[in-house]
Parts: sequence; structure tokens; C-alpha cells
Amino acid sequence: MENIKYISSFILIGILSLLAAHFRQLGLSLAGKIPSSVWNKRSLNWIPSELSMANDRLSTKFAVILHADIVGSTALVQQDEQLAHERTQDAFRRFSDSIEKYQGHVRELRGDALLADFERPSDAVTATLAFQADQASYIEQLNDDIRPTVRVGIAMGEVVIADNTLTGAGVVLAQRVEQLSRSGGVCITAAIHESIPKRLPFEQADMGDRQVKGFDEPVRVYGVELGAGALVPPPQGIQLSKISPRPIRLVVAVTIATLIIVGGLFT
Repeated sequence: MENIKYISSFILIGILSLLAAHFRQLGLSLAGKIPSSVWNKRSLNWIPSELSMANDRLSTKFAVILHADIVGSTALVQQDEQLAHERTQDAFRRFSDSIEKYQGHVRELRGDALLADFERPSDAVTATLAFQADQASYIEQLNDDIRPTVRVGIAMGEVVIADNTLTGAGVVLAQRVEQLSRSGGVCITAAIHESIPKRLPFEQADMGDRQVKGFDEPVRVYGVELGAGALVPPPQGIQLSKISPRPIRLVVAVTIATLIIVGGLFT
């Protein structure tokens, strides 16, 4: 009987350790996925929904900002307004899908421009390169001149979030950097450049210091492309919507059953 008790105790400790590790992993993923206005990352506590709603209306955070627009949109509309609109909307729909896939959030879609934010610079750049590769293939198949190409700028800075809209110097900087990008390309600031892991298959061309409107100091800009023959890196991290409750339920059920068995042995 004593041996059974010891074995049961070791099994219980092992299961509890696995359960703790499992929830610790999920906790980190949830904290990184749920908006900061709802999830307190330091204390890992839920904030009351009333306060969350107030914060959603007006809050500030440091973010990676992506700004994109259609190159020569006016000329496209003059050729065929309806077709240009449809293809622009289709391009931004696919870009939005790529942004969400890489844990980004689309904040605005207005006419020929898109605004989004990310937590990680690498996700913003990868989402852009994935879309640009897809868009280039799509455009090659068209047999007319209504070809919406997108240019993108990515910067970092503090932003104000109000009614799901971003404002602030970081947004303006992303817009200015985007205007320096080539058609179908992406430009990033030095802060983004320094934050991207070297292991990623990106080629970053130093475009030098540029004087941009609205900023006193010159801004260092880099053009980014996918390395020759390289594949676009897949998304990283666990998406909240894809977390299945089944593994959690299974671990909890096994733990409860073990506790009942061990409790019976010790009584």
C-alpha cells in the first residue's frame, strides 16, 4: 500500500507540473493576444468590462504601425472607376487577411489607404512581404492596365487609439516612410530594422537619412525584400481563436481523477 501511495504521489506531481506548464504557455499567449485594455500583463488579471470599454474609446500604447496605399490610384480610377475600385478592395481584403494571419490588427480602410498595427516588427514586415508576393503574382495575370500596386511604410511609435482608429507621430512617420517606398515595395525605419532578427531571410537595403515632412531630424530608411530563393516565414505564436478547449479539459479531467484516486488511498 505504501508503494502505491508513493507511485500515485509521483504521478500526481508529474500531472500537476504538466498542467502548470500548459497553462503558463497559454497564459503568455493569451496576454500577448488580448488587447492591453482587457488583459493586465503584469498581474495576469482581467480588468472589469466597463473599464475596458472606456479604455477602448481612448488609450495610448507603443506600437508597430503599418501604412499602405495604392500607387497612382487617381490614374487607375480615370481609366475605369468601377474596376479600379473592385480591384483595390480585393487587394486590401487580401492584405488584411495577411495582416490578421501575422497577429496584426487593421485599424482603418479608407479609399486607397490602409492602416494597421502590430506588436512585433518582424510580423509587420513578414505580413507585408507575404502580401506583396501574392499581389505581384495576381497582377501578372491581368491583361489590362488596371493594376493596383501597393507600397508600404512601417514605423514604431506611441499612438492614441480612439474608436479603433490610430493617431499620433508614429502614424505620420509610417505614412512619410511609405511615400519613399518603390511601387510594390516596403520601407522601414531604423528602429524597425534594428528590431528584426537576423535569422529572417530578409534583404535590407540602406536608403540613407531622409528628411521627411513634419519631423525636424532626418529619418534613416531601409528598403526590405525577401532574400533570393527564400520562402516567406510562417506566422509565429498561438492565435487565440485557434486554441482548442479540448486539451485543457482533458488535462483538468485527468488531474481531478488522479486527485480523487490519491485522496481515496490516503484516507
